[in-house]
Amino acid sequence: MFAVLFWDNEKKAVGLHFTNKKDEKGIYKVKRSSKGGGARISAKSFIAKNKIDLSVYSGRYLWKKIDEPTIGQLFVFELNKI
Repeated sequence: MFAVLFWDNEKKAVGLHFTNKKDEKGIYKVKRSSKGGGARISAKSFIAKNKIDLSVYSGRYLWKKIDEPTIGQLFVFELNKI
């Protein structure tokens, strides 16, 4: 139902953790498509807060899944300059 986003400025990486807990800090609502083929979040405030330059980092990225002991499953996207 929700996603928590994390930013590592040193590695230029975004972490994404899915949760059903409303009360977690930094959550974003996951909006499912009406056709059932996917989902999205609106991360505009996250991008602005972390000063991520979309002209430099926009595009598609591969992700890796890691198990973070304090968080749980975390999907990590390492951003590379285009």
